[in-house]
Amino acid sequence: MERPPENVAAIERRLARLERENRRLKIAAAAAAVAVAAAVLISAAEPPASPPEVLEAKQFILRDAAGRARASLGISQVGAPALVLFAEDGKAGATLGFGADGGCALTLADGQGRGRAAVRVAKDGAPAVTLLDEAGKPRAALAYAANGNAVWSLYDATGAARASTVLSAAGTPHFFLADAAGTRRATLGLADDGAAALRLNDGRGKAALACDVRADRGAAFALLDEGGAARATLNVAASGPAMLQVKNAAGTAGCQLGVFGSGNAALALQDPKGKNRGWFAVAADGTPTLMLLNADGVTPAFRAP
Repeated sequence: MERPPENVAAIERRLARLERENRRLKIAAAAAAVAVAAAVLISAAEPPASPPEVLEAKQFILRDAAGRARASLGISQVGAPALVLFAEDGKAGATLGFGADGGCALTLADGQGRGRAAVRVAKDGAPAVTLLDEAGKPRAALAYAANGNAVWSLYDATGAARASTVLSAAGTPHFFLADAAGTRRATLGLADDGAAALRLNDGRGKAALACDVRADRGAAFALLDEGGAARATLNVAASGPAMLQVKNAAGTAGCQLGVFGSGNAALALQDPKGKNRGWFAVAADGTPTLMLLNADGVTPAFRAP
């Protein structure tokens, strides 16, 4: 016996249900497509959750919106890393890197790309600041040496040091002046014992004049020959006595003039061997005395009064 045909209403209800299910599937598919597209956009806009730990290259160049190189990180000609910042015209404005000797330096340039200031730390840790002129010559420098000395130097247009101030590790200051050839011509400083010293040198750098003032107010002045020997000296003690000596090339006193604490004044003459041969004295009370001595420098040959 044949199965009776299905009710038409039941069939319509089944079709309507299938259409509703089909629409839900389409909506779900569309929503899934939108979600995938959003995920793609989000992944493109946000950095990856785990960025690469190592990024290797020989050089990195940073460009502005116009495509001009504004920064470069790479290896310099000496084989050391260097960071360079460029102005809009392409000229280097700042450079940070290591030198061939292992020291690290920061150089700042002017509008023409010429280095005008540099800050450097040597491999041994000694820092220095240098100011340069348009030709790249150093004109001023401040440095702290590894031995503990602090140095301030001024240079001429040729790059020769002409004036320097040094503060030693012990805290004693010195000031130096040099000529165009770099020869030290003048020195002014303080010794460890507090004495102030002035030295003036000739064109070969040899001392020609020396002046010292001790902390107790005692002072000494000397004129030196080419060999550095004092030929004329003036000494003033803190207690008041003063002595002027003139010496020969051998360093033997030839003439002495002194004023003593007692108020006496005396002029003494020596022979080439340094022996007294005559002296003239005036006592504090005004009494004069003249004496001539024999070759032994002791026995009087003449005396008045």
